[in-house]
Amino acid sequence: LIAHHGEEPEEVHEPLPPVVLPPIPDSAIAAAHDDPRILGGIRCIQEVVCKEFGISRAEMLSQRRTKNLIIPRHIALYLSKKLTPLSLPSIGKRFGGRDHTTALSAIRRIEHLMTKDSDLAGRVNMLEERLGECLA
Repeated sequence: LIAHHGEEPEEVHEPLPPVVLPPIPDSAIAAAHDDPRILGGIRCIQEVVCKEFGISRAEMLSQRRTKNLIIPRHIALYLSKKLTPLSLPSIGKRFGGRDHTTALSAIRRIEHLMTKDSDLAGRVNMLEERLGECLA
């Protein structure tokens, strides 16, 4: 088909039919969320970040919101989303029962801070490299 718009003729393409993917069985989703390797990966992320920042895992998972806990917790949430296949609700659950919106907010905050603070970005990248060994 050719459509005319102004002076230049332009080709018009018919839209492609939508691609319909088969649904993922609930059992496969549940298995991924209960996979000991994945759950161990979250724990490993938490422990590596805690060690780097000199806090305990119990402090990281607590409801306390002091600055010395918030940044490491947010970094661990960011790395958990980046390095595991878990959904935000599943990640939040493993961080003291936090809501998925809290996890999303933490991830976005770290992404934003990393663009402005090269020291933080370097530290997060170093942790990610270190975690590559733990999660392999």
